[in-house]
Amino acid sequence: MKITTLVGFTSLALLFAFIPVSGVRATIYAQQLKLEGLCSNADRIFRGTVMDITRGEIKVGGGTLSTVTYHLKVKENIAGEKVENIPFTMIADPKAPVQQGNHRRLPMMELPELVQGKEYLLFTTKPSKIGLSSPVGLALGCFTIWSKEGKDYVVNGANNVGLGPMPLRNRKRGMV
Repeated sequence: MKITTLVGFTSLALLFAFIPVSGVRATIYAQQLKLEGLCSNADRIFRGTVMDITRGEIKVGGGTLSTVTYHLKVKENIAGEKVENIPFTMIADPKAPVQQGNHRRLPMMELPELVQGKEYLLFTTKPSKIGLSSPVGLALGCFTIWSKEGKDYVVNGANNVGLGPMPLRNRKRGMV
């Protein structure tokens, strides 16, 4: 047997021997969605302002989940049921960051927290059997809206990355 082959097999054996000892690390993957994906996965798409925020709990599966309900005044219905006001209930800050020794792992994508008085463009999922919903793709389907010099701008929790191509003249942050 050649020395290079022997070294290759030894390296491979050491690699496989090390894998079980190294431990498995959990990773959260968030599917990157383009604008078409956000639209096709949304039950509702609307522009609205958060008027009130209510914290609560629901009992399900023998346990209790903390919830937050955002009461939004709809400025524009884009898709889904046409309404003037929407109560939008989702899980509230489900878990604290995971700590293992000196290492702290944060979730890759977090549930967006809406702010009272701010305006949003939301792509929301159909409410579940227990009444919970979320923005499609979590932070991807939650766009903050602001105006400047008569133009409206939107930006989601991923800074609009991956939504699709933008014309060169509109490549400023969030311009629509």
